[in-house]
Amino acid sequence: MRLAEQAVSVVMPVRNALPFLDEAVESILGQTHANLELIIGDDGSTDGSGERLETWARRDARIRLLRHSGPGLGTAGSSQWVMRHARHALVARMDADDISMPGRLEAQVRVFQTDDGAAIVGTLCDYVNEEGRRIAGRDRSIFRNRRAIFPCQHGSWMLRRDIFERVGGYRSACDYWEDVDLFLRMEREGRVLILPEVHYRYRFSGTSARLVSDEARVARALDLSTRCFAAHIGGRDYEDILAADSQAAPVERVSLSVVVLVALERLWRGNPRTIFKSWAWRHASLARRHHRLRILILLAWTRLAPASLRGLFLLRTRFADWRARNAVPDGSVHVWRDGARCAARLVPPAREVPAAAPPRAIPADPSPAAAGQLVAAAASACHGPA
Repeated sequence: MRLAEQAVSVVMPVRNALPFLDEAVESILGQTHANLELIIGDDGSTDGSGERLETWARRDARIRLLRHSGPGLGTAGSSQWVMRHARHALVARMDADDISMPGRLEAQVRVFQTDDGAAIVGTLCDYVNEEGRRIAGRDRSIFRNRRAIFPCQHGSWMLRRDIFERVGGYRSACDYWEDVDLFLRMEREGRVLILPEVHYRYRFSGTSARLVSDEARVARALDLSTRCFAAHIGGRDYEDILAADSQAAPVERVSLSVVVLVALERLWRGNPRTIFKSWAWRHASLARRHHRLRILILLAWTRLAPASLRGLFLLRTRFADWRARNAVPDGSVHVWRDGARCAARLVPPAREVPAAAPPRAIPADPSPAAAGQLVAAAASACHGPA
């Protein structure tokens, strides 16, 4: 099949994302790969997003608008809802507050056409603020850094629909970390390939589901994720943990790593000075853990001098990316395997690569790449139940 003949479904769940909708929709409709359908699911928006999307649907026949009224479906539920309506074999994810660069879909389709074993093709990204101003760039050092444990933002994925359906899709039991849970299951079924070029712009906005949702629910979900990741890192299946959690009463204490994740989320999206008033901090277990003092210093820094901490992260990201520029050239495809320890080598996408063990993972999207590395280091000291 010729590249231009490959049809792609693009799915975009929406809930109260009006300030950024136009840019997100325009970035997909303006793709160089025009053979697409854009499936937008309005999950009970109350800010006028639904009405704005109706205008877009009348302007371009490639848009299919779905409407859901009443209580929200949740992050996993809304994602599963729009995925069920995808018609084509290749499905690209798009988040309603982000921006896809014009050649994104074309680049990803080309990789899939040259590698039948690919399950997910992702891309590195730039980070922008609410006004769209670039505040951080890609970090190619993740391909060479032993602490790099999650390769790319969820919104940049393109995936094979048959593999998505085979593993069961998004699961509501994993709300707020459903992307990483899906990644771990799909990675067992095929290769994860990453493009080191920037084809996606990830926005730090106040509409993030973690910021606008109930604090206790988010903290408990992240605590569940740390317990499941601890099992995964130890080579164990975490299905029994998910099953037990669904039957148990809500936890009253969460691990200190959850507070770190909440703090970094607020550092980049919200008000970091409120971290010691958050539900996660008030219900954190301070039981003895390695590196607890280091984590407490990080939290205090987030509270007292957030601008300097953000600046430190950004400087580190720029320097790390600069150092990796020759080892991770543009135009290559990165095969992601078991963290960066096994995946520092770039290979053409058509080349056969042995199957590999699943990578370690942390909740996605708390901060730019540099901050993500610090989250990993902090969280690894206190994974597991509080």
